[in-house]
Amino acid sequence: YNGVPGSAAALDLLWAPITFGQRNAAIDLAKGNLQYGKADENLTLFNQQVAVINAWLNYLLFADLIKVYQSNIDRYAFSLKQAQTLVTSGLRPGTDSSSFNSQYNIAKMQLIAFERQQDSARIALKELVGGKLPEGIVVDSMLYKTLPEFTIAADTVYSDHPEVQLQKSKVATNE
Repeated sequence: YNGVPGSAAALDLLWAPITFGQRNAAIDLAKGNLQYGKADENLTLFNQQVAVINAWLNYLLFADLIKVYQSNIDRYAFSLKQAQTLVTSGLRPGTDSSSFNSQYNIAKMQLIAFERQQDSARIALKELVGGKLPEGIVVDSMLYKTLPEFTIAADTVYSDHPEVQLQKSKVATNE
């Protein structure tokens, strides 16, 4: 015999033979809260997926901008070398080379700024995916060459969207 503290009289006092529908209402409320919790979980998962996609697209954007600014540096380096050659030969005044030199240095600073932003985007992406990214992420530039096709039909129903599901479960719970 494994007895428990309390008595049969205490059980009799807690038992209500007539609940006036409160028990069924409490069960329905619990079911509604369960559906709301599942919908909230789906919305959280959806928001996480959107954040990962956003971080990846930012990383791709900064990788592409770094290529652009690297080509700017190459162009300004060529112009600076050309201006310095013309200055040393006496065909141009030295002010041209100093303006090209300043443009070259500005382009280098902009490249460093975008490299830092790309590192920040990589860190944000790493945090969103749980801290593990493969070394030397391959940047796919096909996204900028051929954009994916996306069409929305006029009669599209958004009832599968997690936010809509969350609000529907909230309404169903409160009814």
